[in-house]
Parts: sequence; C-alpha cells; structure tokens
Amino acid sequence: MKKHTVKMLSLALALVMLFTLMGCGKQETLDNSTNPNKSTDDAHTPKAYTISMVTGSTGGSWYAAGAAYSEVIKEYLPGSNVTVNVGGGVSNPSLVSSGQADIGFTYSPALIAALNGTGAFPEPLTNIRAFARLEPCYGMAFATKDSGITSFEQIKEEKIPVRLAVPAVGNFGESVAASLLEAYGLSYDMIESFGGSVQHVSHPEAADLFRDNHIDMYIAAVGLGHANVTEMCLSRDMVFLPCTGDAMKYMETLGYGDSAIPAGSFNGMTEDVPAVVYSAIYLVRDDADENMVYFLTKALYENKDALAAAYSAINEANLDEMADCFGAPLHPGAEAFYKEVGLL
Repeated sequence: MKKHTVKMLSLALALVMLFTLMGCGKQETLDNSTNPNKSTDDAHTPKAYTISMVTGSTGGSWYAAGAAYSEVIKEYLPGSNVTVNVGGGVSNPSLVSSGQADIGFTYSPALIAALNGTGAFPEPLTNIRAFARLEPCYGMAFATKDSGITSFEQIKEEKIPVRLAVPAVGNFGESVAASLLEAYGLSYDMIESFGGSVQHVSHPEAADLFRDNHIDMYIAAVGLGHANVTEMCLSRDMVFLPCTGDAMKYMETLGYGDSAIPAGSFNGMTEDVPAVVYSAIYLVRDDADENMVYFLTKALYENKDALAAAYSAINEANLDEMADCFGAPLHPGAEAFYKEVGLL
C-alpha cells in the first residue's frame, strides 16, 4: 500500500511538470507571434550583431541616410551595435570586400566596375554581394551665372579658365565628374592648362567656396533634395549644364542612364535638365550572416518613409525594383526576403 501511494505521487508530480512545460511552450509561441520583427520564415530570427557601415562624406545626404538606417536596423535586430562611418561610392566596395566594413553604399556604375575589375578597380571584387537598390541619383554640373558658363562645349571651345570643384577622390561624385569631363573631351589637366583650377572638396566645403566666390563650377553625384546642393543653389544664381548627344551615349557605355533632373528640383532650375542617372546600391560581403542580411533588407523595404525623412531622394526609390541590382549577384539573405514578398 505504501509503494502504491509513492507511485501515485510520482505520477502526479510528472503530470504537473508536463503541464507546466506545455504552458511555458505555449507562452513562448505567443511571445514570438507578437514580435513585429519576427519573420514569417521561421529560419530567420532577430539577433544582435556588431555592424559597421560606410556611407558618404560628413554632412552629406548618404551619411544622414546611414544614420537613419542604423536606427531602423537596431529596431529589427535589437541589441545590435551599428556604427556609421565616412566613406565614398568608389571606395566603399573595396572597404566591404576587404572586411573593413559590413555594409557599404555605392552606385550602379561603381558596382559594375568593381565586379568587372575596371576603372578604379584593378582587380574584380568577387566577394561582394548586393542586397538592395534604392534611390536614383544624377550626375549634376552647375556654374554661377556670373561665370558666363552655359555648357561643357563652351569651356572646351573658349578655353575658359574655370575654377572647378569636384568631390574628393574615392567619392563616387569625383568619378562622375571625371567621366563627364571625359565625355566632352575635357580633363582636369586641360582645365588647368586653360589657366583654371581644380579642387577636390566635400559638399559642405563646396557650399562655402561658392558663397565666398572662390569657385565658378561644381560637378557631383546628386540626389533630389540634396541639402548641400540646395544650399549652394540658394547662395548664388546658378546655370545647370546639360548632358546630351554623343556625351550621353558615352556615359551610357559606363553604366549610366539617360534621364533629366526635373524642373524645380533646385532653386533656379526652371526646366528639366538632361542628365545621366544611376541608382544607389547597398552591399555586403558574400560571407555575411544570412540571417543578418535578411533583416537588413527587410528593414530597408519596410521603412522607406523613415529613411526619406533623413534623405528626401529616397522618396524616388521604387520598392518593386529593390531586388534589381543591375545584374549583380544578390546575397542569399536578401534573396530569401525578396522571395517572401514576391519580388523574386
């Protein structure tokens, strides 16, 4: 009788433990279902990561966009440490490839050059992967009305000693500037031979130089609503130089598209200005954690408005084109997300 009582008590304790465990499992399921960042794909779960991001120059729009993006990432990957660092559209692919950064912002022509080992890239960067395409950007050239400059052809034909500013080497805007000059048979050396000058500066520095009448012209990579360019165009009356004809055809061979900056985009722009267009591309290494890249992609896709508040050009991004990265291989984490939302 005593043995029977002990067996009954053991059975009762076992049942209590079983129900308790079932209750705990049920509570965990409920907690996961209320997590707004929990993927519908059970293979992906938010985790904490240490992430380094390279963007653009200090004070530039990419740096502001990166700061906003870092906050969104921390919402999707709670506990993560995300740092935003100065970079450039040309230098960033190499920084990501070499492991000096986890995320890099670049542009489609720079991406194509990096993958093929052309232009600024002596060897193909075979270990970089795209995970998103976002805002369109333009190759923009403008000069003060006081300079009398109205076209690239005029600079060459009249050998105008223009005081030109372009972005720093390593910034994609500098590559745009050099290519646009080349498309019209010009170069930095040629401008200096006319008695002009060429300065490599940041966007804020260019704004100061215009304000103080130390430069006549600026060429850069520009998104609509770019804060520093907006300031430049408010500080002086500007003339916007178009890119057309054979020059445009040459730029298209480098991976640019034929487009126009819409009238009213900047002060004094009273009509559409023919210009080359390209897109921002976000990069990671091929060995980046798939789970991390899945949420990096998801965070971009679901937070366009929050990012556009920091950089208005992101309003122009077409989310249906996010997975179309100009033929660049996508990271598996990005592929998984795009399949989930029907973009692949």
